[in-house]
Amino acid sequence: TADLASTQPFGDTITFTIRFENTGDFDVYDVSVVDNLTPRLDYVSGSAKIDGQHPGEVIVEDNGEGSSILTFNLDDALKGHDRGEITFEARVR
Repeated sequence: TADLASTQPFGDTITFTIRFENTGDFDVYDVSVVDNLTPRLDYVSGSAKIDGQHPGEVIVEDNGEGSSILTFNLDDALKGHDRGEITFEARVR
């Protein structure tokens, strides 16, 4: 989801929220959540965060289209029926 329903071209900052959930009964391991940003968005460096219950790392790579691929890797297993949230900011180009 995005915190803005509409934006102005060039400069507005949008906060995105990605919600994830393990709908199964068993733990899952090596969980990664990937978001490939459109070239119209410029990732705000350092803004990506995984909620406090799910420690992990954020990897930012060039997507070859003028923007970024954000990969969120969870350090621990995602327990059955557990859920979490990732947020990050991007500027409109």
